[in-house]
Amino acid sequence: DIIDDEGRVRFVEEQTGPNGGLQPLYTYKAEQFKITDIIGQFLKDDKSKEIILNTDPVTGKTVDMKGRLVNATGYLIDDAGNIVKYGTKGERKIMFNFWEIMYQEPPKIFKFTEFDIRWIKGRLDRDVT
Repeated sequence: DIIDDEGRVRFVEEQTGPNGGLQPLYTYKAEQFKITDIIGQFLKDDKSKEIILNTDPVTGKTVDMKGRLVNATGYLIDDAGNIVKYGTKGERKIMFNFWEIMYQEPPKIFKFTEFDIRWIKGRLDRDVT
């Protein structure tokens, strides 16, 4: 089992990967990715272990150590606030649109996550009354 700092079970053994780590994550389009694909690179505070956010001196926007735009929780974003993944040549791919992000965090969708597309789309039945 994976247990947090306060002793609460976060994942049971059946939900972990072959080496005891987390299983891969997925987007709403069923694209597999690693969390490290979408999070910036930062220094951490020695005492609190929180990431140290940087500000671009020219634009005033929050960036990681490589100068890439990030949100307040450290995820890589584009100018519209979509969470992105950078390719090997620096190209960006949108992994989560800004409207899919809650509290500046992407959804954590695993293979074992119960999911219904209606949770995202909502009920769009016509009212004929």
